[in-house]
Amino acid sequence: MFKKYSLGVVYFLILNISIVLVSCKKEKPVPSDSFNDLFKEWNSNKYNSNLNSIQLYKKTDSICDIEQTVQLNWLKHYIKAQIYYSTGQYLKSIVKQKEAISKIFQSVQYDSLLAHSYKSTATCYLNLSKYDSALFFYNKAEALFHKVGNLQKELGIKTNKAKVHFEIEDYKKSFSLLDEIIQSKGDTASLLIAYHTKANIFGQLNKIDSALKIDFLVLKNYEKIKDIKLISPIYNNLANCYYYTNRIDSAIHYCKLSYNIDSIGGDEKNASANLHLLANINYEINKLDVSLYYFQKAIKGFNTTGNKKGALGVFIRLKEIYENEGNLKKALEQQDSVLTYKNKINNLEVLKTVELLNVEFETDKKNNLINHQDDIINYKNKLLVVLIIAFLIIAGAVYIFIKTKTKLQLLKLQQHASLQVIEAEQHERMRIARELHDGIGQKLTVLKMYASVNPAENKQQIDLLDGTIHEVRTLSHNLMPEILSLGIFAALKDLCQKINISDNLTCEFKFNKDAEGISLAKDIEVSIYRIVQEVLNNMLKHAQASKIEVELLKLVDKLTISIKDNGVGFDTRAIHQSKGIGWGNILTRAKIINANLEVNSNKTGTQINLSISV
Repeated sequence: MFKKYSLGVVYFLILNISIVLVSCKKEKPVPSDSFNDLFKEWNSNKYNSNLNSIQLYKKTDSICDIEQTVQLNWLKHYIKAQIYYSTGQYLKSIVKQKEAISKIFQSVQYDSLLAHSYKSTATCYLNLSKYDSALFFYNKAEALFHKVGNLQKELGIKTNKAKVHFEIEDYKKSFSLLDEIIQSKGDTASLLIAYHTKANIFGQLNKIDSALKIDFLVLKNYEKIKDIKLISPIYNNLANCYYYTNRIDSAIHYCKLSYNIDSIGGDEKNASANLHLLANINYEINKLDVSLYYFQKAIKGFNTTGNKKGALGVFIRLKEIYENEGNLKKALEQQDSVLTYKNKINNLEVLKTVELLNVEFETDKKNNLINHQDDIINYKNKLLVVLIIAFLIIAGAVYIFIKTKTKLQLLKLQQHASLQVIEAEQHERMRIARELHDGIGQKLTVLKMYASVNPAENKQQIDLLDGTIHEVRTLSHNLMPEILSLGIFAALKDLCQKINISDNLTCEFKFNKDAEGISLAKDIEVSIYRIVQEVLNNMLKHAQASKIEVELLKLVDKLTISIKDNGVGFDTRAIHQSKGIGWGNILTRAKIINANLEVNSNKTGTQINLSISV
């Protein structure tokens, strides 16, 4: 049992092991702590400068080398996209956001991250003045934030969409979106941002009274909120509106209120912007010393927050003021400061560009290394697959060869055994036939001669002897037909004549001239005779035929015996499935004499051709 199935079992095991080795990849765990910490860092105010953002990108990239998770891969591309956005490279930012999106696109569990990428992509298109694309991605982001239940982000998207509609002068839609936010049950920050945005839009449309009305409505409802920082933009908006309409005292009042909130809250960026506004307002009312005081404080604040462009704006304004005042010396000093800060900004931009190029270089270098390693791994995997397939093919071929060879050997042994049995049977038949004819037959004839001396007295014995002699002759003929002594031609003709004795059907014997005097080896003639005899017996039993034809043809070096009936036919596939000895003997005898046997049968009859070289 083991030997019979061992090769098949080995083949099966190797196939399964190869599939496991080649196709299975160990799933890496998805630790979320690193991602959460890095994402929190990104969202903090710590990363206001691009250089800090680049450092965070590098940190994220290095962690990605250790922890290959979907979230970290997304964050790495997302940060790079935001870095490009902050430097005004919006098209590059869009490309990087698409790469970030590709990392999480097919996974529902990352819908919130996908929404962030859609939002950033939309903002890039807004800055490129491609408003249709901006709205498209804002809508996608809004739908996802709604799906994950982040109402604050969802309302933030609506505010951004209102800004887009303002840019395309669809003011009705813009105000409708902002009113929708205001009437929602959103958080205070989202509502105040919506109010502030609405007031700003009225201000840009030169509807100052409408803007002031909204700002005072906000102060009435929210001035005593705990997070006072949210009111600072409202005060700043009021200050700008009053400054624009030349109501200086009110402008200064609300600008100071905004500055105080930002200063106490540690918001140096907005505090510096308020100082810059206070400086300009005081200059307008000819308070030069107060104005210069605020300008210096603004410069200090901008420098503290690293806002070089804000400081540059102050120096440009100071240069204009000193020129207006006729103080050329101070104007030149401010011009020097303007050039200095422009150089600082340019140097900073160059440094950012170099850092970005360095990041791109390192990224390309790493990607090339990864691709090279992947190529090597893929090559090894392919080579392994080829070797395994080759081994399996060879093992399979060997297994099939051995199995086929064993089967052929077994079949050959069975055929050889059958041949020996039939040959032995043939010889035994001939021996018994000779014994019956030459031995018992002659002795019975002698007994009859003795009994015939007195026929009247021995009539009963003579009749008994005659019957016995007839039975012995019939038995001897069946074992070895005497007619075969006259040749195969006469023997086959005799078979047909015996069938014709019956009135149920006719058997026609046909032959060509060369076949009439044919002579073959005795064992071949016996085998042919027995084959034809068995075929005719089968036709008589099963064919339900009314006519049989036996045709003997000799053509050059081949003798063909064709046996045909007009019966019901049979399924030739049953020949090899037959459990009887009839067809088995026919096939075996044909093989003994190296004859070719063809069997064709259908509903109109059966034809069997036996061909042998002579």
